[in-house]
Amino acid sequence: ILVLGPALAKHVFHTSPDWSAYFIGALGAGSVIGSLLPRRGEPSIRRAATVLALLGVAMMAFALAPRVWLSVLAALMAGVACLLANSATRALLINQAGRKYEVAVMAVWAIAWAGSKPLASLVDGTLAGLIGIRLTGILLALPALLPATALICWPVRKPIAGETALAAH
Repeated sequence: ILVLGPALAKHVFHTSPDWSAYFIGALGAGSVIGSLLPRRGEPSIRRAATVLALLGVAMMAFALAPRVWLSVLAALMAGVACLLANSATRALLINQAGRKYEVAVMAVWAIAWAGSKPLASLVDGTLAGLIGIRLTGILLALPALLPATALICWPVRKPIAGETALAAH
């Protein structure tokens, strides 16, 4: 949304690139909304995969929307999904690693997130120039659908009493 938004506004919707501010504002508002939603239960692969899939669908909707206001709405949904996916996957990682490694998990998470931004932005912009803005949006959203697709194809069963969680996978 940050990289493709200005080009989407100008070249696809034929509006001012200033519309990217509405995209970013909607993304931020969605993050705030996502932070207010209650969380229940233990972290799970299914929950993480579901919100990642929601993020992927929202990003595709952002790129494919026929009207600019629908892209703003998709950016709002992407903000909610991004916050939920971020917290679900981090909670899952911390749960799997154990509280002893919580700080290390958070440090690696921060480095991976912040460290990937410059490279990801370069790839986003380059791809948009080569294959188009909409197709780039779809292509970059597809990996977020992989965990949910894997769970549909290979469901994870719950461990039976006395069985370890790893043996159930």
